[in-house]
Amino acid sequence: MAKNGLSNLIQLLDYSNFIRSETLIILLYITDYNSELQKIAAFEGIFDKLFKIILSEGSIDGTIIVQDCLHCIQNLLRYNSSNITFFREMGFVKNLTHTLLYSPDNLDSFSLQYWSEQKVVNAAIVIDIVRIIAGLGNRQGNLSILQSGLTQCLIDLSLSSNAPVTLKAQTLTALTAIFSTSPQNQQFFTQSQTQPILNSDAYAAGYLRLPPRLATISLIDIALNGESGDENRMVDDVDSLKGHNLMFQVAALSAFESLITSNDSLKLEIIASMSHTTNEVNYDGSITHTAGSLLLEALSNLPTPEVSLDGAFDSQKVFFASLVLSHVLRYSEDARAMARNIPFNPSEDTDEDETVSLLHGIFGNLITCSRERSAADARLREKEFSSINRTEEPEKQGNQENEEEEVKQIDIDWTRLTVSYLILLSVWVWDSPATVSDILKESSNLQVLIQPIKQSSGVDALIQGLCAFTFGAIYKFNTGPSEVSKKDLHSIIEKQIGVDNIIQSLARFRSDKRFCKIGSPDDALAYAETPQEDGWWFDWNYVEFFKGSFMAVQRSVISEEIEETTKVAPPLPQASSPLPESTDNTDHEKVVQEKDSQIETHKQRIEELKVKNANMEMEMERVNNELGEAKSKLQALWEQGSPEVAGLRGDLAEGVKREETLRAELDKLNNELETLKQKEGEHKSASGELTTKIEILENEVKSNKEEVLRLKEQNDGLKSTNERDTNEIQSTKNTNETLQKENEHLKTQLEKHIESEKEHEDLLILLEDMSTKRSNDKNRMKQAGLEVSEDEGDEDDDE
Repeated sequence: MAKNGLSNLIQLLDYSNFIRSETLIILLYITDYNSELQKIAAFEGIFDKLFKIILSEGSIDGTIIVQDCLHCIQNLLRYNSSNITFFREMGFVKNLTHTLLYSPDNLDSFSLQYWSEQKVVNAAIVIDIVRIIAGLGNRQGNLSILQSGLTQCLIDLSLSSNAPVTLKAQTLTALTAIFSTSPQNQQFFTQSQTQPILNSDAYAAGYLRLPPRLATISLIDIALNGESGDENRMVDDVDSLKGHNLMFQVAALSAFESLITSNDSLKLEIIASMSHTTNEVNYDGSITHTAGSLLLEALSNLPTPEVSLDGAFDSQKVFFASLVLSHVLRYSEDARAMARNIPFNPSEDTDEDETVSLLHGIFGNLITCSRERSAADARLREKEFSSINRTEEPEKQGNQENEEEEVKQIDIDWTRLTVSYLILLSVWVWDSPATVSDILKESSNLQVLIQPIKQSSGVDALIQGLCAFTFGAIYKFNTGPSEVSKKDLHSIIEKQIGVDNIIQSLARFRSDKRFCKIGSPDDALAYAETPQEDGWWFDWNYVEFFKGSFMAVQRSVISEEIEETTKVAPPLPQASSPLPESTDNTDHEKVVQEKDSQIETHKQRIEELKVKNANMEMEMERVNNELGEAKSKLQALWEQGSPEVAGLRGDLAEGVKREETLRAELDKLNNELETLKQKEGEHKSASGELTTKIEILENEVKSNKEEVLRLKEQNDGLKSTNERDTNEIQSTKNTNETLQKENEHLKTQLEKHIESEKEHEDLLILLEDMSTKRSNDKNRMKQAGLEVSEDEGDEDDDE
């Protein structure tokens, strides 16, 4: 870009709406991922001008102009730490609070706003700008967010407002980034009070404010239950209000994890509050809960078989409660020890000796889940078998399909409950020998984990893998005094389970698409926002925990096996004659070291081969299962008779035709893709040409501006010269008029003088004639002898 070109472009933001809109579009294009232009724009005062436009347009209530301005600020800050520092130090963070229309003195107006679609978009961009500032990991940046009131604004927006669910989820994601590096913001959040809003037509005002409660309780409540009340009525019909509760729960879970990871005091407070449930009933009919009592209630209340058959229970609540509690227990042995003393179903009528602890209560729920899951599997197989003989009547066929879907959903719900408890247990026992010792007090606890690992079929890969991982963790960290020694556990592995089964179960778990699709925190939120058929099963933190821990479990099981094998190996045959005394000790030590290194190499090789073998067996098992299912279906169809076979052949032919059609469409799409790629290349080249043309035009504009300035200066000089000449001409005219008047006067005087001269001449001539005549008369008188006077003679002489 030409020198001063960007500065001149920014100045155009002060012009009319049309010029301003076109300028914003150009700025969005040229500042995107261009750090140098971003820095220049920041120091040219672009932030002031953009926020001035945003304020004049009504902040987030504004139109597309506000959206473009916010997008431009977003471009200027993304991946540009110097601009973020400049933005923070110049006090622009507080402008974000004003842009969101937040006023602590008027919280009701802020909490109960009308949210149009454009307003949601504008607010979402502001929240993303906050994420960019907080994501830098700078403590000063997060402190400026706190001091500017933006943290309080985000808390009220996400936990105490009628904003759309997607916007609340995005706000919690921004708080996640803020909490990760800011203890001050963490402390402020834990001390904050919130008043959640229930939206429902059942209330006269259309909504109900819940009693004030700590922000931590509200956050856990959202993670467990999602959005409270009906769909928000005070907004336009935007997609953010239709089935996004799961995304809201995942965002709340991420915010809670970021809040509590390094906050040991808060962990202990939550565990301690598990046994402090109050019976106070609020005016909305709800019971006052502590943070811990919310978790304990969700974990302890399993549905009865009758309720589960009706499909009226929510497995997600238990699932999220397990994840929340796992975040509380992780990295804190004090929290684990305190949690082991929490009663599972606290009751005043229960004796202390009969009280079941939370840890053993979870194992009891696992037994219930296993029983109900087996019953659901049996019902599902029965429905699948009956579907082969399904009637062709449309009404009955539809009812049968609905019943089959309900049975499948019940089976998925019980599977999810089992997975949730296993996730919690695997985190609880990790690096906690005291917890392992407590678990081993009950022999039935181990059987709950062993049975799924031993099953060769009919068990979900997630359940089998988590059971293997939890059992392996118990085996690895069984280093304290316990009723079952590590040797006994190793014997169980050898005789009942098998090392190969454990490795194979872990490998199947890692390859399951429900687990491996979560590759980043954003992936977890994205899959929650658009849930697929297989559902949402893991958060990113547990995925990272498992990936960083399963190899330790695998090595522990394999290495112990190798050590046992080494111990029982027969000794090497000794030589009949003793070593000669001349054998050098150093040579012997070298031989021993070489043998040890070879043994270590063989151990590693054996471990690698076991893992590879497990993966191959897993793949073979999957193929065999598919073949077995195909054979069973073909056998069932064959038993139905030839009409079914003929129908199957027709279906097969139809499937082949459909496959050919799909392949043709795929080829067509590939061709279109190639065409689009070519067009993309053409567009890129055209974009490059346009960039070159823009630079040329900017240079021309610059030269034209310089020429205009030169002509303007020349014009100004000519104007001053013209004015000076005009004044001189006017003065000359005035002088000329004066001279003309004087000339006319002199002419008049000259004419008079000439006339006077003529008169004088006439008089002189007359006088001369008279003198001549008189002289002649005197001469004649003298000649006549007349007396002439002297005077006359003198006069005559004189004359």
